[in-house]
Amino acid sequence: MRKVGMIGVIFMIISGLVFTDVAFAGRVGKRQVHQQKRICQGVKSGELTGRETRRLEREHTFSTISTSSHVTFLVEKARGGSRTAFNELVDLFQKDIFRMVFYRTLSRMDAENLTQDIFIQAFKNLSRLKTPDWFRSWLFSISLNRIRDFHRKKRFMTLFGFSTGGGT
Repeated sequence: MRKVGMIGVIFMIISGLVFTDVAFAGRVGKRQVHQQKRICQGVKSGELTGRETRRLEREHTFSTISTSSHVTFLVEKARGGSRTAFNELVDLFQKDIFRMVFYRTLSRMDAENLTQDIFIQAFKNLSRLKTPDWFRSWLFSISLNRIRDFHRKKRFMTLFGFSTGGGT
């Protein structure tokens, strides 16, 4: 593979590519980006058959770069019942969701529980997502609602004298 210069990286960032691995950012070629776009567009429009999609997936692995079209592709596959695709979505967003939840709850245990609940809720309601391109915002809105519910429940428990911590 050939290295992409700084201008190429800037172009890729401007055009919407977000890299999960900074070390990989310099080694992304035009062919890989083109194949990824072709697969995602073909799946959206229904032009590609399952056999063609699998062949193109084998030629190009998605685990190296994360783009909005890649997330859209994974959401479409997860809607179709692919647990592997949903697991990849969890891998992509788990750290960000956990970080946001931890910042708002200030408890590692509560953040871990809420993060798990958020992804369970997302899995159950994936069919309700209107536009797969909005998966990230949809996931964060689920997160904010779960955090609000958590704080509401915590205030309720405290108001009536129930213990919310570990304790005696």
